[in-house]
Amino acid sequence: MRSPQSDQARLASLVERELAVIADLQAQVAALRRDLIAIRPDADLPPAQTAPEPPGPAAGDSVDEMSAAFDRLQEHADGLWFERQWLTAEISVARGEFGRNGPTP
Repeated sequence: MRSPQSDQARLASLVERELAVIADLQAQVAALRRDLIAIRPDADLPPAQTAPEPPGPAAGDSVDEMSAAFDRLQEHADGLWFERQWLTAEISVARGEFGRNGPTP
């Protein structure tokens, strides 16, 4: 049988890993934004995600609070992942690697 303390420790570890993933994604998105602006200075980029990342759980948080914090972090990471994918596609199109109708021969 699992104890609340072991669940808290497991969730704390997941939160720490998710924060590292978010930091990596934020760096990738920032670099891709710079790359796209360099290639296409007139790029109409959506505003950068400026909302602060959700805070991680505090040591005394309940399992439910830690789980909710982890869910918020995952949503934030998902948004960054999709932005990274979109920016990568826009850069490929701007470089002429892909036309609007598929790969350029």
